[in-house]
Amino acid sequence: MKRIILLLCLFSSSLYSQHYRYKLSICSIFRDEASYIPEWIEFHQSQGVEHFFLYNNLSRDDYLDILEPYIKRGVVELVEWPFENISLRHWSFIRCNAYMDCIESHKNQCQWIAFIDTDEFLFSPSRKKLNSVLSNYLDYAGVYINRIKYGTGKVTSLNPSEKIIETLLFRAPLSSKVNRGVKLIVKPRLVEKIDSPDQFTFLSNHAVTEKKRTLQDSQSYFVSVDIFRINNYWLRDLHFFETVQSPRRKYWGATDKELKKMKALYNDVYDNNIYNISNTH
Repeated sequence: MKRIILLLCLFSSSLYSQHYRYKLSICSIFRDEASYIPEWIEFHQSQGVEHFFLYNNLSRDDYLDILEPYIKRGVVELVEWPFENISLRHWSFIRCNAYMDCIESHKNQCQWIAFIDTDEFLFSPSRKKLNSVLSNYLDYAGVYINRIKYGTGKVTSLNPSEKIIETLLFRAPLSSKVNRGVKLIVKPRLVEKIDSPDQFTFLSNHAVTEKKRTLQDSQSYFVSVDIFRINNYWLRDLHFFETVQSPRRKYWGATDKELKKMKALYNDVYDNNIYNISNTH
């Protein structure tokens, strides 16, 4: 009798997991970052991501031409999200609405959705595919993942043939507070609302860190990246930092002193961890 019950449970679990069209997808909102997106898509495909929901926010570059091959292959679903932001708080509101749109539209298609930016590379330092690692978190509504801040590596401008993960190899110290920020992989069907781009409220259960601990906000108490990790290349190269990110942050209130300090901190430690990971798949 115990054997029959076990077999029935396993069969039921198998049917349940096959209900979803995609086990793991990514949702992201972007603006004027098209040239960086192919590397980002292809890296995440190598880590087990099956589909991408990309929300274009008023880009003026050639994003349609660049994304067209991925759209034709059914890898990318592109959504126009033409809302201008007037402050950092308003930008957060725009992102939350895009994320909620993705959840409401695709919660029955996707077992897991990761909500990250196009300058963030998600992987497991264990070198296992993300789907395999997520199987250890099926009892939870989501997983919080620390993002490690990478700098420009003093690279003036990336050549079209150069990859971010192979070229920008300097980061902030792991223990730095800047790395306590988290992003989420969630079961979209369990999301009730989005409080901020990095903090969700769930209908049932809760999200945990990779160590299966709860968080009260979008900052972890300490940095843990043994099981999951996000490398955040927010600055990208010097040209992108000076022409795109710095003006954007100044518009939102950042000072030259703050930006200079940030650039120095993010270029403190050499780390090619993700380069080694990318060459094992």
